[in-house]
Amino acid sequence: MGGFGTEQFAGNISGKSDTVGYFFSATNYETDGYNTRKSDTLLADDDGYEKPLFTEGLNFS
Repeated sequence: MGGFGTEQFAGNISGKSDTVGYFFSATNYETDGYNTRKSDTLLADDDGYEKPLFTEGLNFS
């Protein structure tokens, strides 16, 4: 885990037969962010971010 609760994960799988190829990829980037206002103790400036991404493909030959 990095600064401000930052995490990034990634993975992929691919394969091929005589006629079909395939690919699948998944990534996730996430951060908790940080509170810039010291006086904000109630809401804690919840400004985190998350971005999941999925990619897939088929190839016929």
